[in-house]
Amino acid sequence: LDKLRDRIAESEVIVIYGNPEDSIDPSNPWDWNCGQNDLEACYVTNCSLDSFSQYIADLKEIYSIIFEIRQGKPTIVRAMDAYNPRLVSNCQPDGAFDECLSCWENYNLAIHQAADEMGIPVAPVFDTWNGPDHTENPVEKGFTQEDNVHPNELGATVIADLFRDLG
Repeated sequence: LDKLRDRIAESEVIVIYGNPEDSIDPSNPWDWNCGQNDLEACYVTNCSLDSFSQYIADLKEIYSIIFEIRQGKPTIVRAMDAYNPRLVSNCQPDGAFDECLSCWENYNLAIHQAADEMGIPVAPVFDTWNGPDHTENPVEKGFTQEDNVHPNELGATVIADLFRDLG
């Protein structure tokens, strides 16, 4: 945030997606790969909601810092939850789909919990990209670039529409 301080001070609209990679609770670390690393097989050792406690705290701190930098000026802050283009294609063949689905649901629950506590609306990207029951493949929907991870124009439009729907 220090590198973004000047931009935040001037921004009336701020969109947050925070990768949890550096927000690990050392007393209860998560240990799972469910599509985050395409080179490893899907597995779950720990991804309980409690293992995301540091991530939730870090997101709330980020929101607080944004509001502090904005100093009461009108500001629209929105967040998005996380889609997973590899969940179905990678984790079903590995036999870890159900466990991995629970991990991604907890990850997104952590995003929603932090945002809800701070009054931040969240765009439901996971529900849209992975379907309401999170068993759909966003790659098959045509939402990703050739890398089968990052949004292409259609995927980006779908995400933008979700933000518009938040108001």
